[in-house]
Amino acid sequence: MAATNIILGYGETLTQPFTLKRGSGLKKYPYNIAQQREFLGKQLDLLLHTHHAQPPALKPRGESVARFTLHPAFLAKTHHPNNLLKASGLRCVGSRSARVVPRDVASSRQRAGEATFTAALYVAGTEVAFSKLKRMLFSEEISETQQKALCRFELLEEFSAADKNFARNSDQALASLEVVLHAAVEDADIIKAFASYVASLGGTAEVSRALSVSALTFIPVRLAAAKAQDLAAFQFVRAVRVMPSLRIGGRDMRSSSVVAPALTEQPAIDTKLKVAVFDGGIGHTDLGRWVQETILPGAETTSAAYLNHGNGVTSALLFGPLDEDSEQFPRPYADVHHYRCISPSLQLSDKATSKNLGRDACGWVKS
Repeated sequence: MAATNIILGYGETLTQPFTLKRGSGLKKYPYNIAQQREFLGKQLDLLLHTHHAQPPALKPRGESVARFTLHPAFLAKTHHPNNLLKASGLRCVGSRSARVVPRDVASSRQRAGEATFTAALYVAGTEVAFSKLKRMLFSEEISETQQKALCRFELLEEFSAADKNFARNSDQALASLEVVLHAAVEDADIIKAFASYVASLGGTAEVSRALSVSALTFIPVRLAAAKAQDLAAFQFVRAVRVMPSLRIGGRDMRSSSVVAPALTEQPAIDTKLKVAVFDGGIGHTDLGRWVQETILPGAETTSAAYLNHGNGVTSALLFGPLDEDSEQFPRPYADVHHYRCISPSLQLSDKATSKNLGRDACGWVKS
């Protein structure tokens, strides 16, 4: 193999020692600690006042949840204020993306006065913990690392009931609601306190139907729609929304002049891979080479629209988009177990439907 000849440009720079700059240098902070003390100090005073005024029934463990918004320049994991929160006795229970107009920008790439994507942290803690954070903000003895962490915040504000209530447009006297809590499976005391609070409002939290995913718990609630705002005042509530109902159909399907390709005779590429579809059913054996159908209790009766939807979803999963120039459908990647779990007589908000669907979905995942 011929040797590779390397051509060096600006070789004269190598005739004397040359220091190569690495990295982007020190991080530029848009605010200094004096500015943060003036701005965030007022916000912490307001948070403490709000926390103190909340009834104990709203804050299990004596904890409130506030929303801490980071400056857009500090979204990297290395800038997360975990150590600062831990030192003050606070804890981050969740986060989400947000848009904010920063008071000042940290680089020329950002435009002053322009809304920018950032992260909002949901922070839980007692009144004592929030008070300690305020003392740290004004202390001259905290470390430079903690001062920098405080300088990364854009806003410290209440996570109000109005921000959580998405059921304001419900016109039902007694609404079926879905409430999302900042609570994991091990936070049984928070879930129990929430159920008691719902009962005090004259509603019912169906804790037996709760579903916990990571650090969030989803609970069906039956409550007068007019009290949805009161429900959202519970501190560990992330969101209150109307329970979704099942919809089948959508736009009417138009006929097509494209000739459907033929089905392949080959088995799936990976027969060990498990894929499940929970939908309106198949109703035939044309796809039997790759599809097994199970009809769940209550879904024995059906309609053409439901079967059409189930076939559409399953065939899209098997074969992907239709290639008009192909004479044969492609070989499916995996087999499908289709669970017919819905019918015209059932709704997703029905207890039996959601219970059976959840049970069978969990059973399939564990199998």
